[in-house]
Amino acid sequence: MGVIVYAQVLADQAAADAMQPDQIIAALGGQVGVSNAKTVTGIGDKAFEYTSNSTTSGAGVAIFVFRYNVVLMIVMGPSTDSNAIEAMAKAAVDRIGA
Repeated sequence: MGVIVYAQVLADQAAADAMQPDQIIAALGGQVGVSNAKTVTGIGDKAFEYTSNSTTSGAGVAIFVFRYNVVLMIVMGPSTDSNAIEAMAKAAVDRIGA
């Protein structure tokens, strides 16, 4: 199993609020393809989970979490374990200071 983690600190929370996961995917140059979006509650300020197809880790799950001015993407594959990736995202968000 492989895990890809991408994090970016933006200028402020307004910039994070304006960012969408497809912008991050475009910035990665097509290394991660996603589909089947669903909103996840209880993680960060907003979070979205997808089925992913990564060129490096194969089919799996991806989660994008926005907290304060930080954007975090975790891709795990090959796996479809939503609970595992959500637990990783929660642990990461708990470590982001205000």
